[in-house]
Formats: sequence, C-alpha cells, structure tokens
Amino acid sequence: DLWKIPEYQKKFVETAVTLLKRGGTMTYSTCTFNSSENEEMVSYILSQHPSMKLVPIDIDFGLSGQPNKGLTEEQCQLVRRFDPSNTSMDTMGFFVAKFVKATCTT
Repeated sequence: DLWKIPEYQKKFVETAVTLLKRGGTMTYSTCTFNSSENEEMVSYILSQHPSMKLVPIDIDFGLSGQPNKGLTEEQCQLVRRFDPSNTSMDTMGFFVAKFVKATCTT
C-alpha cells in the first residue's frame, strides 16, 4: 500500500495550496523517510504550482534532501531529512520542507 500514499499526499497538497493565501507559508512534513513522499512530492509541488516557492528552513541540523529524487542540488539543501539510519539523530524518520506562496503571479 506504500505506493498509494503519495497519491493521498497530492490530494492534501492540492487542497492546502488552494486554501493558502498569497504570501502565506506552508510547511510540508511527513513522518517517513520515503523519497516518494518527500523529495518527489516537493518536486511535484514545485512543478504543478509555480506560485509556490521552496524557502530555507531556519534549522541547522538534519540531513539535506536525497539527490536524484527530483530536486536540484540547491533544492536538496533547502529541505530537511531526519533518517533513522543516522544514529546521532535518534529518530524514526521524518522530513520537512517550507514553501511560501507568491504574492503576485508573473
């Protein structure tokens, strides 16, 4: 059933982006380290919603995004991944990305 979850995530994102006011902030976060729900979903948001801009998260811990999962190297640096294989983090795994909706469409 893991392959179904990204489809649910897309539905949640579509609703969230529609409801978000221009200039508003949206945090996209999951409690998994599955790239299809994380980096690939961030790539989906950026490709389907040009008004959404990926912005830095003001934390200096965690790992950057996984390469070759739909994001550029620069975009990978803007997201945060907390992977359970990294024993120094003591986490089950989660992911965070931050977006701002553009104030105008140009």
